[in-house]
Amino acid sequence: MQEKAVLIANIEREVTEYLDKTPDKGKAVIYYLTEVDEVGNESEPTREVRAIPTDIFPPGAPIDLRIVTIGRKIKILWQPPLDDDIVGYNVWVRRKGSKWIRLNKRPIVKLEYLVSHPLLDGIYGVSCIDSSGNEGEKATIIYRGIELSLIHIS
Repeated sequence: MQEKAVLIANIEREVTEYLDKTPDKGKAVIYYLTEVDEVGNESEPTREVRAIPTDIFPPGAPIDLRIVTIGRKIKILWQPPLDDDIVGYNVWVRRKGSKWIRLNKRPIVKLEYLVSHPLLDGIYGVSCIDSSGNEGEKATIIYRGIELSLIHIS
């Protein structure tokens, strides 16, 4: 059964592009144009164009990243960014000048992560993952050791 067409916009003749913010991500939509003259006569529709909207924009970085020591362990804590479709987080570590290593196997949903064997002078990062699988930039923090001295870096 074919769904009835719904008017989504009246645009001026000179406009050559339009951004539709109404479709659901991953759900196919079909577009076509018609022209209406001054009297109200409508033309035949143009060729239909099918599109499936996808999200290609990564979420923001977590905010308020901090470290709390628990004996010889550390707990990394953070708050989510303002993005509204965060589904999980990745926690990372590296030494200055080296590559990032992800600490978790799967995205975590809690706003904390316990590190059993913290890396002294390690740079820790937390990134957000959205419902489309896009991963954002890392919020980062340096762990200086049990005598805790934190430096936020960007």
